[in-house]
Amino acid sequence: MNLRKHAQAGFSLVELMVGMTVGIVLMAAVVALTVSVLRTNAETVTVAKLTQEGRAIGDLIAREVRRARYSGNFRQFVGAAGTLPNQFGVIQVGATNVPTAGSADCIRFAYDADDDGTLDTDEVKVISRFNGAVYFDQATTYATAVCVTDAASAAAALRVSSPDVNVTSLTFSSNSVNGALAANPNRLDVSFRLALVGDAAITRRFDQSIQLRNPFL
Repeated sequence: MNLRKHAQAGFSLVELMVGMTVGIVLMAAVVALTVSVLRTNAETVTVAKLTQEGRAIGDLIAREVRRARYSGNFRQFVGAAGTLPNQFGVIQVGATNVPTAGSADCIRFAYDADDDGTLDTDEVKVISRFNGAVYFDQATTYATAVCVTDAASAAAALRVSSPDVNVTSLTFSSNSVNGALAANPNRLDVSFRLALVGDAAITRRFDQSIQLRNPFL
């Protein structure tokens, strides 16, 4: 009986090396794509976190500052043409009284929280920036309402920004153009910039304008 011998075919060394090279190239492309997707996702999460934190800080500032100058006795000012003093009428950007043009990273203001028409306990508010964080504090007088400038005053105030976020700048500006008051002296411009702690490469800037109450009301 005759048996046929079947030749066994295989890969040559060259074919094997070419196949391995192609496989390595394809694998490297897949790894690079995966890394790129992960990096993009991480940046998206970072931007979303900064955006959420920025909106929270901006909302708190706007909500508080819009209440500035409110007095429970507002009716007595109607028709007085500014002849009656409003105990809550002073707003200070740094050491400058609004509407004088100026800018600083601290603002003092007051509003009648208990609606009794008298400036009393904790009705003077302070918002300031120190060491990469935004702080909120309360006092009974403007003299005792201090901007946070050191660790001691920071410990006595309420931190309103997250420890995960670095507030790299915060500016309160009286509405001005080239140092002179603009047409609307009762407008306050607020600008601040955030970066994620441990990753300063991605930052977000937030700007808003706040219409202040008339100082005589």
